[in-house]
Amino acid sequence: MDEVLIIPLVPMAWPRPRRSAHGGVFMPQEYTDWKRRFGSIVLVGLGLRRFSGPIRLSVDAYFPRPDRRPAGVGKSIWDTGLPVKRWARPDADNIFKSVADALQDARIIENDYYVEIGFVRRFYCGLEEIPRIEFCIESIGAL
Repeated sequence: MDEVLIIPLVPMAWPRPRRSAHGGVFMPQEYTDWKRRFGSIVLVGLGLRRFSGPIRLSVDAYFPRPDRRPAGVGKSIWDTGLPVKRWARPDADNIFKSVADALQDARIIENDYYVEIGFVRRFYCGLEEIPRIEFCIESIGAL
C-alpha cells in the first residue's frame, strides 16, 4: 500500500554529528527536536500504522520562498509565483537522510527494511504556500 503525506515543517537536512568536549558524538538539539516533531505528525497522519517489508521512499522538500529571486532562476519564472526548483544547498541526500532517520526513529520504518530511494526534489515554495515536506512510501514487494 502506498502512502503520500504532507508534513507542514520547514525541511531540515541531516547535519554532521558533533563532538562533545568529552569526546562523545551527538546530533544538534535542533535536529533531534525536528525529527521528533516530524515523526509525531507522521504517526498521526498514518493512524499509528507502521510499514514492513521493502519500500521505496520519495521526497519533495519545499523551502521558504526568499524575498529576492535566487541566482539561476529566471525572472519570468519567479514572477509567476509558482514553486520553483531549488538548486542550492542543502544536498538532496541529506534531505533524504533526515526524513528516513525521522521515520526510523518513530518506528514507522525499521532499520532492517530495505529502502530504495525513489527521488528527492527541492523547491522554493510558491507565493502564499507554507514550507513543507511531501513524501511517498511505496511498498515494492519481495526482493
